[in-house]
Amino acid sequence: PAANPQRNAYFGDLHVHTEYSFDAYSFGTTATPYDAYRYARGETIMHPSGYAITLRTPLDFYAVTDHAMFLGMVKAAADTSTPFSRYPVAEPIHNLNDPDNMGPASVIQRVGNFASFIPDTLAGLQDGSIDREVADTITRAAWLDTIEAADQYNDPGRFTTFVAYEYTTSSDD
Repeated sequence: PAANPQRNAYFGDLHVHTEYSFDAYSFGTTATPYDAYRYARGETIMHPSGYAITLRTPLDFYAVTDHAMFLGMVKAAADTSTPFSRYPVAEPIHNLNDPDNMGPASVIQRVGNFASFIPDTLAGLQDGSIDREVADTITRAAWLDTIEAADQYNDPGRFTTFVAYEYTTSSDD
């Protein structure tokens, strides 16, 4: 049937995490925002478990909505070439998503890392043992990369991307 501008159904996802979210990276996600948009458009990407995944039908819209809190910092902690990886809070996360560390045996370590990273990093930022500028540089770069990916894959009238992030508050806010 002909398109009806008043009643067309569009399909997409507005809650997608990539390697920049502390929780997704902690549990094995290594997909970039670019990978996420390629996937949404119907291209094949690799699942963290090592097999190819493809959507049966490409989507109409998509938003990479990584957590704003500590955006990109777990990935930076895992990469031993970054300044952030030199902090003690990063040591348990070094090389976390290397292929040798992706098996089922890593689940207990990942849960422990996930549980301790946020409070330990927050404490380090508050007491000054982690340089706030180092953290800000990581989050700014991740945010700019997320914007670039959305801009690159946005194709008006065919595929719509949204520049977004997930912001959650605690009961203390």
